Amino acid sequence: MKTMFKLSFSLAAYAVVACVALAFVYNTTDPLIQAGARKEVTDALSALYPEAVSFEDVTAKVQSGDPKITFDGVYVAQSEAGVAGIVVKATGPTYGIATLMVGIDPDRSIRTVKVLSITDTPGLGTKAAEEPFRGQFDSKSADSAFTVGKAGSGAEIAAISGATITSKGFARIVALSGSRASEYLSQTNGSAQ
Repeated sequence: MKTMFKLSFSLAAYAVVACVALAFVYNTTDPLIQAGARKEVTDALSALYPEAVSFEDVTAKVQSGDPKITFDGVYVAQSEAGVAGIVVKATGPTYGIATLMVGIDPDRSIRTVKVLSITDTPGLGTKAAEEPFRGQFDSKSADSAFTVGKAGSGAEIAAISGATITSKGFARIVALSGSRASEYLSQTNGSAQ
């Protein structure tokens, strides 16, 4: 009986020490992880709009309206001449999950799409992050339907062979981001039409 109490006490002591150690590690590394995430977003924003001198966070004012696609961040790019564009960081379903940053210019055209992460099948669905697929969205109107189909079928976006679900999910995220961001710019900036 004495041995059982001794073992129970030892186990409880180890559990307490482990919990304290985990809390210490979390409290030490969490600020570094958060700073790294902020830097990743800042670097991506600067890559999309290098002419911007600042980025205004308007995430609370622009909602996706789609329960499957979330807007993790929406930023208005301000240049010295005024509004340079708007960037939406959106996460949604493809075959897996993709997080994209979509840059939309004031003339309602897609500047470019940057892929932050995609969990689709390696070598197949992950081709969405590469050219020529990703580049098909550049300079297209944010009002476009972004129909996806086989190359040469008249569709606006040529699907990745063997990854049609990924292609359609990717296009849906870009279309929703472009539409909502353009609406916001039109409402808040008369010159953004």
